[in-house]
Amino acid sequence: MNHIILNQGKPVRRYVSVIDKGDGIVAIHIEMQSKWCRIGYVGEAYGCPMVGISPSEGSMYLCRAEHDTTVILFHEYIGYQVFAACGGRYSARVCLMRKKL
Repeated sequence: MNHIILNQGKPVRRYVSVIDKGDGIVAIHIEMQSKWCRIGYVGEAYGCPMVGISPSEGSMYLCRAEHDTTVILFHEYIGYQVFAACGGRYSARVCLMRKKL
């Protein structure tokens, strides 16, 4: 899946893939190289949804500074917004929904 890394912080992603998609909804899997990261924030840039993945207390060998957040922009999904996101041991999941006009 095409995506843009706006800021490469301490958390490193291996790959990003679409789990499933339907009419106006997309489920995305982000496989991480870094362990136990969390979703620091969600938002929008350039009309596209984005997530910030940050180190947590359980992240091994990663400091937890604000600027160490990795920001991923999903530029294929202009007009969508982040509905839900969560981090796990070596992955993160993001659900995008099309905005209602």
